[in-house]
Parts: sequence; structure tokens; C-alpha cells
Amino acid sequence: MKISNPEMKVVRFANEDVIATSLFYMSAADYNAAMGTNYTTPYVWFNGAMNGASYDSSTASWKIDVTTPVDPVTEDDLIFVRGGYIAETGVTIPGTTASYEAYIKDGEHYTKGVTYKESIGQ
Repeated sequence: MKISNPEMKVVRFANEDVIATSLFYMSAADYNAAMGTNYTTPYVWFNGAMNGASYDSSTASWKIDVTTPVDPVTEDDLIFVRGGYIAETGVTIPGTTASYEAYIKDGEHYTKGVTYKESIGQ
């Protein structure tokens, strides 16, 4: 098969459009307290989209439109998201830039839109 005329485009969105779709995580204890669930792992995670039209300037946060169910996750699982050293293999995994810490306010999911790397100043 021959591919002709390959083309790469940059698509820009207005601020009303979805600005990011990412993996979000938060402590299971916080999630349980806010949502009345019983996750027993240290963390939970879910995919979602930050909706630009739902930016709250008073809290500097975006509302998250959750796109997948919440799943339990361990500290070891988050190494693949936040980065860290795996002693058993002697490998250091860099953190991703598409995962964000989330919180819940009034039954809604929010994020400040800060990656773990940004939050620890790397």
C-alpha cells in the first residue's frame, strides 16, 4: 500500500469546548466520604474531560465530565501515572503529563488541571 500526501493538522478548540481528556485520580478515602462508596484501595481513578465552559474562577478549577466508571487503584499502580522507582526491577518510570488530581465538591468532580509533575515543581 502506498500512502500519498500525508498531512498533519493542528486542531484548535474554542474555550467552550472540551480542553482535555485525561486520567484523573484521588484518594479513595476522600472519594468514599464524598460519594458514599466503600473502595478499600488507597486511591481511585477514572477518565474524564475538563469542560472549558465549566471553569470556576473562584476555585481555579474545571468541572470534570466523567467518561468511565471509577476504579480502585493502588499506590503501585500510580507509579505508572505519577512516575517513580520500582525497586524490584531497578527501573524509574517518568510521570505522565496527562493525569490529574481530582476532588469532589457538591457531588461533582473537579480538577485544578495540574499534573503531578507540575504540582511537585518538576
